[in-house]
Amino acid sequence: MKMKQKELEQLLKRYLKDSSSEFEKLEVERWFEDISNNDIDLSESEKIEIKDRMLARILEAREQGGSEPAVRGRQLIFRVAASLLLMIASFVAYQQLSQGEPETIAVTTPALSDEVIVENNSKGTREIWLPDGTQVILKGESKISYARHFSGKKREVNLVGEAFFDVIRNPDRPFFVYSGNIVTRVLGTSFSMVAPENASTIEVNVVSGRVSVYESEEGETDETEQKKVKKGVILTRNQKATFFVKETHLVTSLVEQPRPVKVPTRENKLLVFEDNTLSEIASKLEENYSIEFVMENASISNCTFTGDLSDMSLFDLLSVIGKSVGVEYEVMGTKILLNGQGCQKQIVN
Repeated sequence: MKMKQKELEQLLKRYLKDSSSEFEKLEVERWFEDISNNDIDLSESEKIEIKDRMLARILEAREQGGSEPAVRGRQLIFRVAASLLLMIASFVAYQQLSQGEPETIAVTTPALSDEVIVENNSKGTREIWLPDGTQVILKGESKISYARHFSGKKREVNLVGEAFFDVIRNPDRPFFVYSGNIVTRVLGTSFSMVAPENASTIEVNVVSGRVSVYESEEGETDETEQKKVKKGVILTRNQKATFFVKETHLVTSLVEQPRPVKVPTRENKLLVFEDNTLSEIASKLEENYSIEFVMENASISNCTFTGDLSDMSLFDLLSVIGKSVGVEYEVMGTKILLNGQGCQKQIVN
């Protein structure tokens, strides 16, 4: 989308008259600084195009954050600015690649295309900022593609390989990731995907928030999409979905290493227990991990435990509790089942 000349003039006039907000000043100054960099080997037409797109981002972000943006609005703009710097560098990378110079990171934004393609051919990770401020950590041997502008009703990304997404929340413009036969739909959350090319399985792991995962189909309309969402699965924190490509089957479970909502510190040890019942401990763990615990044997709910488990992973601390009071745990789907004959009592230091 080309920036209208009138909008550009109004923004610059406010800046020159010192009547623009601090928000606009910062972005205009960064814009001039970046585009005026003589070390960037771009044609005049390419510089003009980048200027247009940068101004579009500034105004779009200003509308989201308001004329006097809050802290979160400022954070969003800083992210947008970072993504724009990457956008400029992408032209240089593309030119170098066309001249045959070896690169481990390939970012392609052809001047007449509306698509950005990022390939990470290295073994390390690559940090990318999308046009809306969403952060992507792209793993090695992976590729994503997305539109230069998220101008429609959806923000859409295609992924081959593995990546972590920290998505900026926007209820009016949901975020979609397409990987093979799987669609992941989010409003604002953080999650990772493992979807190598020609893989037998595709995984979606949720770190925070909620996502819906469902199988895609060709010629999908908004109506069929809603039907697919209902047939798919909803994932929350510490849950994952595994899609078996050959069987076209989705299975939900817990992630391999569940992360706590609040991480214990020396000053705030969240998992210190003193003669607490197993029922109380389970409630505390549910709160801190967003995982449902089920007592299969009601008699064990009153077994008591004493100990400091703040520095342990979830499954390690469950093993310690199990050995101490005579119970066992089992992961069943997205739940953890507790069972046993207990109660033997030990103190864990």
